[in-house]
Amino acid sequence: MLLGVVIDLLPFLNFLRPLRRYLFVTAMPLAVVITSIYWTLLLLFPHLIVAQDFGTPGEGSSSSEAPAPFYLPLSIDLALHACPAISLVIDFFIFERKYTKTEVNVAVPAIVVAYAVFYGSWVEFCSSKNNGVFPYPFLTQSLSLEGF
Repeated sequence: MLLGVVIDLLPFLNFLRPLRRYLFVTAMPLAVVITSIYWTLLLLFPHLIVAQDFGTPGEGSSSSEAPAPFYLPLSIDLALHACPAISLVIDFFIFERKYTKTEVNVAVPAIVVAYAVFYGSWVEFCSSKNNGVFPYPFLTQSLSLEGF
């Protein structure tokens, strides 16, 4: 969206419009999926989103009480996990011009696959640096259940 604002304010940068469209076609569905998954899990299964234990895996605690789960303040949570999807969907339906058949059939799938491979690799790399623990508990739990 920032690139779109820059292009609108500085029309001589109009050559960046295709880049903005390809970034948008990745960001909008991704934001909607993340928002849908996040809020569903947070409302119905909060233990899959909010970490219950902040200690090192396998390391005991000297306290008899487990640390309380950390919830983001609602204003920050909405800003991170709702506003991006809402604003991108509104932008899509009100301002975005129709995509061509070539964009829909060739460019969009290629961009989405490239991003999925990049993101999957990045998450695995981060997990390898964090003793096999992923950012959200549902990711760590789902991978530990692979053998079933």
